[in-house]
Amino acid sequence: MSEPGGSNEYRSRTARAERSWASSVQAFPCGAAVSGRVYRRERFGVFLDLDGDPEAHGFADIAGARCRRHGLPEVGTRISGRVRQHRDHNTQIVVALDWSAIHDPWRDFNGRVGDAVTGTVTSVAPIGVFVVVGECIEGLVPSEALAARRAATARWAEGTPVRVRITELDADRLRLVFAPA
Repeated sequence: MSEPGGSNEYRSRTARAERSWASSVQAFPCGAAVSGRVYRRERFGVFLDLDGDPEAHGFADIAGARCRRHGLPEVGTRISGRVRQHRDHNTQIVVALDWSAIHDPWRDFNGRVGDAVTGTVTSVAPIGVFVVVGECIEGLVPSEALAARRAATARWAEGTPVRVRITELDADRLRLVFAPA
């Protein structure tokens, strides 16, 4: 992941954020609309330069991402959202991003219930087989669906390409259910 300027830049930003924490909390109350630029990207979220306060230390975590693998904005991307909370222990203004401005790969599957698609098995569990399709959307082929079709278990090994049929889609809950195609 990206860390422009290395850890020294990050420590410097953190020190500045600590000195101005009280004014940053006042400037960015919970629920306030905010915007800024991504300056660092990690697997768990992005760090932000917030508009209006050069010392504020913003952070948006991956929890709201519509795509767990590629959904976080890149370094340099301008984003907007709302202040979700203040983390006193690390002087972070936590931002819930406005994901509508960022490509939502779930939209690519709207209206596709019943369609057959190609994916790759990501893991096999007692509840069924997880399959990733499209850009990064992962869904489940429940074990009952495999048993009903008497699907050969060797076909469903991790890393194997498979054809599945979309049986349920709930983009709001990030839930996709498949059946063998």
